[in-house]
Amino acid sequence: MSYVVVFLATRWGSQLGGLNEFNTGLALGMADVLPRGSRCICYVAKLSDNPTPPTGNVEVLICPDDTSILVNDIKKVCDDPKLDSLHGLLIVGHDIKTGQKAVECSEALRAQVRIGPVASAVVSHMDYVQYGHRKGHTLNESFSRMKQQETVIASADHAFAVGP
Repeated sequence: MSYVVVFLATRWGSQLGGLNEFNTGLALGMADVLPRGSRCICYVAKLSDNPTPPTGNVEVLICPDDTSILVNDIKKVCDDPKLDSLHGLLIVGHDIKTGQKAVECSEALRAQVRIGPVASAVVSHMDYVQYGHRKGHTLNESFSRMKQQETVIASADHAFAVGP
């Protein structure tokens, strides 16, 4: 029995702040508890200049910009005959950008892979209305991002929150 768990983030390690550091810890922890023979992969937008080396069984790869290419890459992993009776696929994203990509990938893969459940999970880290002004966003931009986040979270199979 094995699983594939895919994480989507902007960086691996602590570069760019808390979300990436949280994702790194979550991926490393997940890799530790998955059954032997499972795969844990973290796709990042860019490799850090001084990346924190992955430990455990996490593969860190560059995430293609095109979601269809990412879907094909994940499908190839799921089709690997070395995986011992694949029981499920989970794709984890964060907030708006990678959360939406996790939802889109899981929806596309449900029709393409013949395994147990294919699910998306989105972790909400950001209170856009509370912190938008710190990033230079107008109130309208902050409310727009909040609405986008609500839509992404509502469309995920599983939703979690960290922080405010």
